[in-house]
Amino acid sequence: MDAVGKAGYDLCGKLDFQANKGALVPLMSVESMGMKRIGKDVNMIGSIWRRLGILLLRRRLTPLLVLCSMLDPLAALQPLCSLAFYTLLPFCAAFIFICCYFCSLNTTAPTLLLGVKAVKSEHLCLSTWDQPFAVHLVLALPSSFAAILCSLSFSLVATWQVEHHNSNSFRLKQEEETAALDTIGPDKTIKIGETLVSSNGSFELGFFRPGSSKSLYLGIWYKKVKKPATPIVVWVANRENPLSDGDGVLVLDSKGTLALLNSTKGAVWSSNTSRSAEKPVAQLLESGNLVVQDEKNYNPGNYLWQSFDYPSDTLLPGMKLGKNFKTGFEWFYTSWRSTDDPAPGIYSARVDTRGVPQLVFEKGPKIQYRAGPWNGIAFAGHFARSYSVVSAQYVFTDEEVYYRYEPEDSSVETRWVLNSFGLIQFFSKKGIDDWKLQKAPEDDCQNYAFCGKFANCNISKSPVCSCLEGYLPKSPVDWNSGYWSDGCVRDTPSDCEKDVFLKHTGLKWPDTSNSTINMTMNLKECKQMCLTKCSCTAYTDADVRDGGSGCLLWFGDLIDIRDLTPGGQDLYTRLAPSDMAHLDRTKRSREMKKAALMVSSVILGTLILVVGFVFCVRKEKCRNEGPKKRHFRNDYMNDEEKEDMELQMFDLEIITSATNNFSSKNKLGQGGFGPVYKGTLLEKKQDIAVKRLSRSSGQGLQEFKNEVMLIAKLQHRNLVKLLGCCIEGDEKMLIYEYMPNKSLDYFIFG
Repeated sequence: MDAVGKAGYDLCGKLDFQANKGALVPLMSVESMGMKRIGKDVNMIGSIWRRLGILLLRRRLTPLLVLCSMLDPLAALQPLCSLAFYTLLPFCAAFIFICCYFCSLNTTAPTLLLGVKAVKSEHLCLSTWDQPFAVHLVLALPSSFAAILCSLSFSLVATWQVEHHNSNSFRLKQEEETAALDTIGPDKTIKIGETLVSSNGSFELGFFRPGSSKSLYLGIWYKKVKKPATPIVVWVANRENPLSDGDGVLVLDSKGTLALLNSTKGAVWSSNTSRSAEKPVAQLLESGNLVVQDEKNYNPGNYLWQSFDYPSDTLLPGMKLGKNFKTGFEWFYTSWRSTDDPAPGIYSARVDTRGVPQLVFEKGPKIQYRAGPWNGIAFAGHFARSYSVVSAQYVFTDEEVYYRYEPEDSSVETRWVLNSFGLIQFFSKKGIDDWKLQKAPEDDCQNYAFCGKFANCNISKSPVCSCLEGYLPKSPVDWNSGYWSDGCVRDTPSDCEKDVFLKHTGLKWPDTSNSTINMTMNLKECKQMCLTKCSCTAYTDADVRDGGSGCLLWFGDLIDIRDLTPGGQDLYTRLAPSDMAHLDRTKRSREMKKAALMVSSVILGTLILVVGFVFCVRKEKCRNEGPKKRHFRNDYMNDEEKEDMELQMFDLEIITSATNNFSSKNKLGQGGFGPVYKGTLLEKKQDIAVKRLSRSSGQGLQEFKNEVMLIAKLQHRNLVKLLGCCIEGDEKMLIYEYMPNKSLDYFIFG
């Protein structure tokens, strides 16, 4: 390569190159300039432009070399600043024009501007300053115009490159994800912008900023989910020591200790691995567990360190909650301080190992909610028994006690979360579906010791708190006012060996912090054991499976009992014999009252049925009497009498309607036979007089029959005409024609 070529390369200054059979090999790619590689075509275009610059130097075309030196940085930045290039194009053209103008004056000026040794040009540049300005202008304009055309063409190429980059971005991203690592060794670090991805891509480890926080944290989050506004973080390393300077790196030393370093190389967090390994590696497992192990001695149960031992606010499948009795190490998880601050909050979940181990949720040092001890199937509290999509494992030995779970369906992802407000949340999803949220039931009875000692909380009753049988409120005034925290006390002092036990069903077991357990005893032996210990206040089966086994004893106060019907457990509480006798009498009296109430209800129900049946029969009979009305001639006359008389029979309904329901306003008079009413037959528009037989008249059916026969035979134009009669039930009536001028006796006797 000649001196001019080297000078041109020093001018461009963008890459090192070596002579390889006359070809230039670029060694510095776009990545080394601090940008992500977007494809080989970008480097190809950049290389072409660089070679063009060297060619121009060799041809002594210094003005166009200026253009090359200006455009070459844009070749590297073209995916990001093509629009900015359009904006700066006029200024570039002006600069090129000035350079070309000075070139027309003398070759030295423009080359000195570029800091390059002057090269005399025999083609474009004049050697004297004595030419007129117009000559210089004419010589400069063609070069400037050519430079502008080249700039436009290169800008179009840059625009095409942006579009080409966008169309291939997804493919390149997939290639990056495929090539993502799940393991690092001492020779590898994780910097900001770099991540570890588990083998199947379920979890990702890297740096993140929670919410609106400006601090950086190292954490693990779900990767195969629909992209939310913020990642679903399941574990945070430096919860209490964020990276506030915006820079950090995760390293693994040769002994197998993970460390998070800040910008000054100070450690803000480390794994504090107690053992060392010959060839340590850190790996992000598909379960979301970050582990450190010896690559030469791979053993899943012999990790040097694992993140599952230090939960944050999330309990993943395979994580433990419990305690190692030998080392004193405890597995527990705590809430975030807020959605922007993953530092440990005031809420925590742990296994309380005092007495018989039980799962508790605390607010600060105080228990807020108690899920209860393990009953062989699940924790005895309502919350822990509510979810059937997980398979729980509980281990309780002399060395350790812990609880962990796995989903029943391996394709279902699950997680427990204790949020910054103290709410216990259970999330589950299948595939890329949205997370389904289930919350633990929230009511007053969930609050620890809401009703005090020796009291039962039942959310379906009012009031919700009630003393156990054989106990009375410690403070009746407060109790009746709704302040139940003082609880209850025994009504009769204990008589120790003479005491008896009362069985309760469907309850949440009391606090077991003052309890003991013996899995070799049966229920009968458990009762005898409790009876011989005067401080024993209750007992029950320790394992409810297969009819019950083991012995669980309570000593001292019985706290935090609630009704869990259905799904609760049995509990046998201690009582004095006199209290039991009183309860038996009360129970018998209650049963007698219940029996009497049942008998009374049966008798009353029977009477109601009988009365209802009689009423229905009579009503049906009355309804059917219409078509079965007794016809006078058929029921009360023989054949001879029927032949001698033609008499119309009226329905009671017609007569009632005609007399306006025998209104007193229609009454014409009263006789020994009964009252007489005026009426109008609506169909015939005929006035009638109705003689209604009174029940107190003493006239029977035969007398009525005789009167009807007599009047029916005495039909005369000067006598009142009998139009017919009406006989229905007890009603007997004669229907006459109405005489508007009153009777004859009115005119004779006045």
